[in-house]
Amino acid sequence: MSERELGRKEICERYEKLYTGAVADILDEKGYWNQALGRELRPILPAGRAAGFAFPVLGEAIQDRTHDCRSDILKFLDAVPPYSMIVSVPGEDKNCSHWGEFMSLVARNQGCRGAVVDGGVRDTEMIIQSGFQVFGTYFRPVSSVGRWRPIHFGHPVVMHGVEIRPGDLILGDIDGVVVVPALMVEEVLSAAEECYRAERSMKEELRAGKSMQEVFEKYGRW
Repeated sequence: MSERELGRKEICERYEKLYTGAVADILDEKGYWNQALGRELRPILPAGRAAGFAFPVLGEAIQDRTHDCRSDILKFLDAVPPYSMIVSVPGEDKNCSHWGEFMSLVARNQGCRGAVVDGGVRDTEMIIQSGFQVFGTYFRPVSSVGRWRPIHFGHPVVMHGVEIRPGDLILGDIDGVVVVPALMVEEVLSAAEECYRAERSMKEELRAGKSMQEVFEKYGRW
């Protein structure tokens, strides 16, 4: 494993000790006001956090019942790097699923840490059993074969008005999904960790009986 991979691993693990609210606050403070993806994205593992470097995928609806998209899907799954989060923008199709159990297992074996899918998910019970975190917008048992296909991967995409580029850091939990621009990943991480430590101290002082006003005057945040 290279030094670069070790660095990516550490960054992912440290982000997963945080939560999206702390990271979103830091992004606001740094002038990045539009980095949270749509509220319709929900995790299939409510208690699970997932963080990884964005691997974007773009798809499109098709009306060719003879087209088998599985070879296209395998191409992008083979290209998924370790410590990544797949970010899939399926396009206009809302009639089928765009993510399932076998895709989850292959992605996990590639070292991927989770997937964000602005579309349908199926085989949900089996994905939950695998422990692979997926954020999707709806559940749908209908196959993508003959209905949908991925058309390119590893290039920037736009999801819910947020541009997502390869190398951006994606963090998701039960509150939603945030996108940290690649150039800000380490800076935001350090600031969010400091915020997290301050919030733990604030909670301790509130439990000890101090007022919110006293705590706010001391820490300047809540």
